[in-house]
Amino acid sequence: QTAQADVGFVMWPSAIVLSRWLISNPHLLLEQNEKGSGKPYTMKSILELGAGCGLVGIATARILLAASGTKEKEFQERNKHREFQRMLRHQTKNVIITDVNDLVLENIHQNVHLNDASSVASVAKLDF
Repeated sequence: QTAQADVGFVMWPSAIVLSRWLISNPHLLLEQNEKGSGKPYTMKSILELGAGCGLVGIATARILLAASGTKEKEFQERNKHREFQRMLRHQTKNVIITDVNDLVLENIHQNVHLNDASSVASVAKLDF
C-alpha cells in the first residue's frame, strides 16, 4: 500500500478473522420469530463501513443465503412473498456494503456479483 487511495484494495487480516467468526456464529445474523409466524427467523440488517474488498459483507450475505437454504437465483424465485416484494419495492437489501472510493466500490460490485450475493447485498458510497 503506497497511498490512502489503495487501502480499499487490501485484504485486511481483520476482515478474514471477522468473516470466519461470523461463519462460526451464523445465529448472530438471524433473529428468531415467534412460533406460528410461518418463518423461524428473520434476516437482520447489516451495514459494513469502509468495506475495502467487501469480504465481511459478502460472507454475511452468503451466510444469510445459506440460512435460507437456497442459492441466490432460487432465493429470488422462492421468496416472492410480501416481505421480499416489500424489500424489492424499497430497494433495500439485508446487507449494505459501503466505502468512499469509487474504484473500490466498482471492485466490491464485481465481488458481490462473482459471489452470487446481489439478492441480499447492495453496495453504496458512504464517507463517514
